Amino acid sequence: MIGKGVLIGAAIALTGASPASAHPHIFIDTQIAISFNAAGLADGVRLSWAYDDLTSLQMIADRGFDADFDGVLTDAEADALSGFDMHWDAGYEGDTYVFVGDTPVLLQGPSDWGATYANDVVTSVHTRRFTTPVAVADLPLVVRVYDPSLYSGYFIVGEPTLMGSSHCTAEIRKPDLVAANKLFEAALAQMSGDVENDYPALGSAYAEEVRITCNAPS
Repeated sequence: MIGKGVLIGAAIALTGASPASAHPHIFIDTQIAISFNAAGLADGVRLSWAYDDLTSLQMIADRGFDADFDGVLTDAEADALSGFDMHWDAGYEGDTYVFVGDTPVLLQGPSDWGATYANDVVTSVHTRRFTTPVAVADLPLVVRVYDPSLYSGYFIVGEPTLMGSSHCTAEIRKPDLVAANKLFEAALAQMSGDVENDYPALGSAYAEEVRITCNAPS
């Protein structure tokens, strides 16, 4: 479940998926920007989520927006769209996980959000501030965006942006799909048949990640 209180249920159907691979129902192109404060500490992540065409169409149609089908929202519709996916269920992590090495970084709730509709795509943006800014030195800062249930698939697009730092670099790393599919197949074999309640939460195995490393400033 994407945890935004709109459109999305907990179960995943296997239509279109091979027996040994996961198949998301919603596809989200994700852009990531990491911000650094004046002390050189990483203090937040800015996320852009561009929903696939079909999901975007459903979002717009369900709200009765763009009645003339010209692909342009009225000012009132644009205002109403902003923040549509920011009303999260209690305990929802925002499908965003940050680590320094293997140590989790605590994130605040979403802020500075907005949304646009252009070229038949709904794009949502928001910021997650770190509860405590962190140094990026010997251990990398790792940002992973994924839905544990695999209902939504997040795919990192474009180059990650590093705001406020000139001595850091960012690398996108892809998951080991062979290993992930083996985990998925093994988990399916253990299912009791109750797909909605027992579906394996293996989103982390399929997660793409951004890994940021920094050198000491000269």
